[in-house]
Amino acid sequence: MKTKKNNATKTVLIISIGFAIIFLVTNSKWLLIVSVTVGLLGAISDKISGLIHILWMKLAKILSYIIPNILLSLIFYLFLFPLSVLSKVFGNKDGLNLNNRNNSLWKTHDKTINKEYFEKTW
Repeated sequence: MKTKKNNATKTVLIISIGFAIIFLVTNSKWLLIVSVTVGLLGAISDKISGLIHILWMKLAKILSYIIPNILLSLIFYLFLFPLSVLSKVFGNKDGLNLNNRNNSLWKTHDKTINKEYFEKTW
């Protein structure tokens, strides 16, 4: 039971500090009011502190379903898709040898193999 109270207290403290930091960046008075209110409510009552913790964890659960999809979509459309388009336009037309025009997949290798060939493999 003590760990639940401790986690709720930590959650209230982090929420209060987070709103205070955002207030310092944006200078919106309502953020300071929310920060002080959440901090005081968490300090006054353990029940309210537990309720704030439960609501915050439910919000985190909801956001865990939404945010990864948004981030992965942004990464795909802003980075991977343009990179693939550039690769198609400026790259080799058949980089994976998908249009196999040869009878075999083996390639001839006409290098002489001697002792030095095996010393520096990379």
